[in-house]
Amino acid sequence: MKRKIRNRYSRHTKENVVNELVNGELWLEEAMVKYQIHDSRTVVAWLRKYIREKKKNQDRYILDNHKGSSNIG
Repeated sequence: MKRKIRNRYSRHTKENVVNELVNGELWLEEAMVKYQIHDSRTVVAWLRKYIREKKKNQDRYILDNHKGSSNIG
């Protein structure tokens, strides 16, 4: 039975892939070829993490601004 080889990708590579996808520079399949990624689930996981982090940062920004606005008046 063949063992699966698990590739590790640098933070820089992950950021490049996600940014190029989000900015519309590449399609998923193009990014996979360019960065030699063999499974689309890998990229999808990076995109989900990106979306989760972005939402978390937006929520934090909204909460911080809301706290500051209550002192106006």
